Amino acid sequence: MNKLHHFTLPALFTLFAWGACSDADVYNPEAVRPNYPLGKDIVAPEGFDWKMTSEVQLSVDVTDLYDARYDYLIEVFPQDPTGNPDLLPMAAGYANAGKTYKTTIVLPDTYTTVYLRQTAPDGSQTVAACALNGTETHYKFDTARTKAEMGELRTASYPIEIQSNACPYTFCFEDQWPNYGDYDMNDVVLTIHTIKGNNVNGDGYLKDYKLEAYLQAVGASKHIGLGIRFKGLKNDVHLDEFDIEDEDREFEANCKDATVIIFDDVHRAIDESCTGYPFINTSMDEDGITSDHRNINITLHFADNEKIAPETFNINNIDFFLIIGTDSEGKRIEVHVPGYAPTENGSTALFGQGDDDSSSAKRKYYLSPDNLCWAFVVPGEFKWPTERTQITSVYSGFAGWVTSGGANNSDWWKNADGDYYGN
Repeated sequence: MNKLHHFTLPALFTLFAWGACSDADVYNPEAVRPNYPLGKDIVAPEGFDWKMTSEVQLSVDVTDLYDARYDYLIEVFPQDPTGNPDLLPMAAGYANAGKTYKTTIVLPDTYTTVYLRQTAPDGSQTVAACALNGTETHYKFDTARTKAEMGELRTASYPIEIQSNACPYTFCFEDQWPNYGDYDMNDVVLTIHTIKGNNVNGDGYLKDYKLEAYLQAVGASKHIGLGIRFKGLKNDVHLDEFDIEDEDREFEANCKDATVIIFDDVHRAIDESCTGYPFINTSMDEDGITSDHRNINITLHFADNEKIAPETFNINNIDFFLIIGTDSEGKRIEVHVPGYAPTENGSTALFGQGDDDSSSAKRKYYLSPDNLCWAFVVPGEFKWPTERTQITSVYSGFAGWVTSGGANNSDWWKNADGDYYGN
């Protein structure tokens, strides 16, 4: 029976999914949680009642798309492993069309559920809660991607083009890139509510441009900066005036496209009185605070000799991005909407790390192997998830939209079916 080579999940999974196979195990047995119900070093006293634990025979089947040519990795966890890369599995093994994964686990009687993670040959992962049914439990993954869906992943195009020509537009960011983190997509939320451009003497070129937005929420617990890049507008454009919040500004000299850092610290920008890095407008609990939004007003007055077409400022050319730190060489670590490369001042050091699958060579930016992202923009007001609430649990159509490059679920953001801020 064919098995996959050793590799680091999920970044190398796709590499071996279609290649040669070997008998090497896909996981490191030393990285599996020892199944000692009370801890390895605890000795039970004489007469201890072991009935407080249960032995469960667990079997798992997969929906196999490869006619048993490749194995699926099955892992068993005591808790949901989503967003928790440090959680070790209790057990792990393989399954395919011709082989059921079977294992025996020992758990306290209080456990009624375990979590199963299936990793397919293309690197895609599915996590499912498995209710324990007495001493024998069987589970079958029936949510594996079809061959058509996997083909859709490979052909999806980014950035996702926004078709609307009218405000508002809302940008949302997750600051834990290159890891999924809590994936609540509320670490920075901003909404463009006004875009104005005026032409001169009817020639069709812009003389003035104004962008007005609200910084609505900051769900980050660390120092975050916010920048903007105008794709297609050269950084050396001649301007009579450029200001943000009535403060004179300049574009970064070493960036090809017009780029500027709007706020160095978004927490202080939205609430200058706050101390530390609290959750602002994302949590109703004691760890969160409520604040008014912060205005972002960007004004450009072009010199008479400049010929700037209005389409230069199409929403698909407006690239807001986060700054979440610096790399070892001092280059800033940026988070962009998928499909947008970092700026010339941005780092690529974390490409391919954690859950990320970015590659400059493949022109793939800020996407995971599953085509999940860390930033997005939608054409409208948006009800962002509450703190630590995964966006996929609030908007069931989100994953299908982003993984298909916007081909599916185009109105996903209009239908919240989970806990969003303010409800």
